[in-house]
Amino acid sequence: MVLVVAVLVIVVFIAFVMNSLSRAEIRLTSGFVDHQQAFQLAEAGLEQALFALKSDLATNKGMMAAIEGETPTEIDFGRGVTKELEALVEAPGMADVFLWARYDPEQGNTPTIGDYRVGRLTIRSQGVYTNPQGYQARRQIRMVTKVTGVNLGIVAPDHGLLVRDPLPVEYRVPSLTLDVRDFAVMGGFVYLENGLHAQLTEYIMNKEFRPMRQIGFFDLGYDTFNFFSLFNGGVNLTHSRKVEYKNNGITRKYYKFQGLGSIFRGQGAYRPIEEDYVPEVRARPQGYDNKDINLFKAEEYRKIANVVINPQSSVEPDGDSEDNKYFQDVFFRGPANSANTIYRNVLPLYGWGDWRKVPSRWTQDPTRKQDITNAIHLDGVTYVHGDVFLEGWYEGLGTLVVQGNVFVGGDFLALPPAVTGYPSLANLVVLEDRAREPYGGTDKFNKVTGRVIYKPHHDMDFDRRRLQFMRDLTPQLDTAIYAQNGMDVDRTSILDQFFNMEIEYNLTGEIFDFERLPHDLVIYGTDPSDILRGAAGRRGQTVFYNPQISSEIVSWEEETPST
Repeated sequence: MVLVVAVLVIVVFIAFVMNSLSRAEIRLTSGFVDHQQAFQLAEAGLEQALFALKSDLATNKGMMAAIEGETPTEIDFGRGVTKELEALVEAPGMADVFLWARYDPEQGNTPTIGDYRVGRLTIRSQGVYTNPQGYQARRQIRMVTKVTGVNLGIVAPDHGLLVRDPLPVEYRVPSLTLDVRDFAVMGGFVYLENGLHAQLTEYIMNKEFRPMRQIGFFDLGYDTFNFFSLFNGGVNLTHSRKVEYKNNGITRKYYKFQGLGSIFRGQGAYRPIEEDYVPEVRARPQGYDNKDINLFKAEEYRKIANVVINPQSSVEPDGDSEDNKYFQDVFFRGPANSANTIYRNVLPLYGWGDWRKVPSRWTQDPTRKQDITNAIHLDGVTYVHGDVFLEGWYEGLGTLVVQGNVFVGGDFLALPPAVTGYPSLANLVVLEDRAREPYGGTDKFNKVTGRVIYKPHHDMDFDRRRLQFMRDLTPQLDTAIYAQNGMDVDRTSILDQFFNMEIEYNLTGEIFDFERLPHDLVIYGTDPSDILRGAAGRRGQTVFYNPQISSEIVSWEEETPST
């Protein structure tokens, strides 16, 4: 009996020890899981903080102010930034994420390239997980990374149209032709350095000037013997807020009726007139330099770019051969294998999706446009040395600098904020590549680079039923454009007289030729301060520092949680 009792005691003791060890293991495992939950919340908080610095209006504005002021600044995220992270933890557990950030400028390390800032960003993220028993696990991570602030204000933000052409600009009414060509600037300022002498048609006189009672009812367009001028278009600057020039003036030409008495006096009923285009026309003798309009040199853009694509070629032997793979020939087949279009040796930035990914309904004809999953992402400054093919959806806020040409195939549209959570704006800067210019940089008439070229194409696979292969005869460009050597239209299509274009923000450049523009061109001159997060919300605010957060982390470490 003593032996049996001893064995039972030993068995009970072993069972008790095993139970205690098991319970301790369960507690340790549970605590490990709780702490891992807190750790994952802290890591997710870092990612959320980086996202908020770019997309959340209030947080982004605080970051902008810190970069612009070049002062140490504590950045407040607010509790709303972490709500979606905290909601990921399933009940009955509870989660909290706390974020702190501080921007410190680096003194004495600021490159003198335009408006450019360098600093360090310290982010602390604390994850707190409360288990169903009420135990709280806390983990905290500190990350330090470099930040560069780049002035991403669009070129000439106050202007709908700005041209620093070395030659006077002329607009002549096509004689004895039915040409309903229209050019209109609907907002912002207009600046034409060497002026504009615009012949007005009777159509534009009736449409814009006579309702304003600036001229008599019987006044006519410039080509009075052309019956078609009743229908022809013309240059419309009447909606611009201010019209400026440096030399030669901006005038309108038309025939002014001299009154009924002139008919009987034999002096002629009409007299040719050239006068200020609108009363708001004014001289600006000092003109605009590059600093005034936020324009930098190619090498400056390249140095501050967070993405550089510089392929190796005969004119660029020092380029990166790895970047050559990004350039290719883009081919679009036309109806019955005719009217095919090819873009040779271009970087394809094609933001349309695939209609096959759109939910199928027999009552609808799905198109590439309905699939937004392939949208082009813009962030900061992207520099491309070479030609680019551009079309489709884009999202983000950034400047695309192209040293070469940009071929526009169709719409270039910003995804709506309802989809992305924040507004998008593309600043397109197209600069000439002197190494490719056959006549050197001094020739002003035979430029082959630094242009935006509208080259539309058929697309037999744009929609399922192949009914929209002739779409985008009037492309909408939701972008601001600086084209150093102007805008051009590829005239190889039989539909070239129907090519129109609408530009949302502005068109700027050094060379301007009405004969090279799309048939009808409307520039809306939308105020970019409504889109540029962190701007002061008024015209004249030309500086917008976009935080380019380096992928190179200075330090990443766990630390004792703050109280």
